[in-house]
Amino acid sequence: MGNTDIANHFFIAGATRGFSGLGFTMVALPFSAHYVPVTVLVPILMLLELIGNGQMYPKIKRDVDWPWLTALIVPTVLFTALGVYLLKVLDQEYVVFAINVFILFSVIWINIGFTFKHHPGIKGHLMFGSVAGIMNGVAAMSGPSVSTYALALGMPMHVIRASLIMFFILADGIGFGFTVVNGLVSLNAVYLALLFYFPSLLGNKLGERLFLRFGNEKGKPFIIFLLGIISLTSIVQFLFALI
Repeated sequence: MGNTDIANHFFIAGATRGFSGLGFTMVALPFSAHYVPVTVLVPILMLLELIGNGQMYPKIKRDVDWPWLTALIVPTVLFTALGVYLLKVLDQEYVVFAINVFILFSVIWINIGFTFKHHPGIKGHLMFGSVAGIMNGVAAMSGPSVSTYALALGMPMHVIRASLIMFFILADGIGFGFTVVNGLVSLNAVYLALLFYFPSLLGNKLGERLFLRFGNEKGKPFIIFLLGIISLTSIVQFLFALI
């Protein structure tokens, strides 16, 4: 148990990200937190998200919905600073529990077929961007909020995937900077990031190949299933820990 098991989960997390454009932190964090403090994990995950998504950028840049992304990233950046502060001062278990409850309700919302009849405009960007920012700072987990928003807008799967990848490049790059400023990045964090980089890279490559073969057909159901099962599992684990 230990580094080998964490590396295996980072491989699975990388494959999930390569296929869907999100899910890296949602797969890697719950298990890894048993071995590494969350305050150490969050900068590591942000750095690996930045590098992993950056490698996919040349292949997806033409599919990015830039106007949507630009409007969404502004509130995300502002609230990421708040999220990093909360990471330092709040009990992480309760914060992540609240986040997972939000994710689960979001999945139910999407799974019943909800889509916006009219584009929510600036209100939608502010609501989903602010939640994404807090989640990014607290747990390097901005994907559920943003993917929920994109699915409710009815965006095509290849556009969702490309826009999410670009979103994470920006959000995690800025988020990592905030963790540095707040003194959360240590030499041990850099060492662990290097250690788990290669399994996540191999997973990335596998996920990309799977997307090219199955993505447009299986992508949306996969994202919904992924968000639901991980959030529900985390909620159940939290509740059992209270008993």
